[in-house]
Amino acid sequence: MELSLDEMVDLLFNSFNNELKAVIIGFLVDETPRTAANVLERGRELTKDPITFKPRRTSVIQNYFDGERQGNLDFFVDRGIGRRGQPTVSYALNAFGREYGAPVARFLLYQSDVRFNLPLQSWLGLSQQNGPAEIAHLLAYIDENPAATTMDIVRASRVTKTAVLAKLKKMAEAGLIYRRSFAQEENGQTYTLRPQQDGSIQGGSYKYSNVYRAICRAMHRYRKPFSAQDIRSSPGFPYSDMDKIKETLGDMVRKGKVNDGTPWRAGERMSEFRTTARGHDLARWIINPIIGFVDHESESVELVSKKEIYQRKLPIAMQLYRSQIR
Repeated sequence: MELSLDEMVDLLFNSFNNELKAVIIGFLVDETPRTAANVLERGRELTKDPITFKPRRTSVIQNYFDGERQGNLDFFVDRGIGRRGQPTVSYALNAFGREYGAPVARFLLYQSDVRFNLPLQSWLGLSQQNGPAEIAHLLAYIDENPAATTMDIVRASRVTKTAVLAKLKKMAEAGLIYRRSFAQEENGQTYTLRPQQDGSIQGGSYKYSNVYRAICRAMHRYRKPFSAQDIRSSPGFPYSDMDKIKETLGDMVRKGKVNDGTPWRAGERMSEFRTTARGHDLARWIINPIIGFVDHESESVELVSKKEIYQRKLPIAMQLYRSQIR
């Protein structure tokens, strides 16, 4: 089956979005047919890892090859029958796995886990409808387009706005991007009472119900726009966690309890996304080289293909993987 450049890049990021999957194709499966049990035994020998690679986890290997969800490893292997005609299924790297799968898997492990001390799954996430590849796509876009707005990013994406917002949140939590809001920086987020509200505590359920009730008791004293800091500084206000106060006020805006009083002005750019130093490094040293490797750019091919270096550092990558599954 012929794949375009974009389809191949998507396949690689979706497939190697966690350490174990990358280790399987990068180091444990080769041209010799091996059963899932063989793969696990090789994993123990290679990584000195008694926690991750146990015989009872054979089903994990089989699920990675046989699963129907996007991101399974079947694309990189040929199947066969185990030794002596036993019905056990065996796996061996096919031509695509040898040329693209194994080098990219090793490269991702080394660059993300070893060089940047960032587990693959912490930023690429689960294989949910092209999810890891879309995160890579969005990170590269934001890095190439500093000051991109939310709508800029949505227009450049290949998924829904809701999915984009979820991925932006995950990328921010991983420390790869940040959102800059000009109005909030200059004036502070503000809120105003809706005309029909009198400070009563009726109006829906809230995550921090006690904080919500305290805000309702405090905000009636403000006839002009007030901020989260005003609420926290109110006489007798019992809570100091600003994140909880802001989150509750945001919920109150969405539920019609208060109005957003920040002076947003039509036609002005009021917020933008940028990559952090780590996000920029991932785009420069991981995403762009993999794209270049698939596109046969000589510098990227040389960088991605350094098997010996990546194999020596493999135990470090697996230590990070173990820290995630405990």
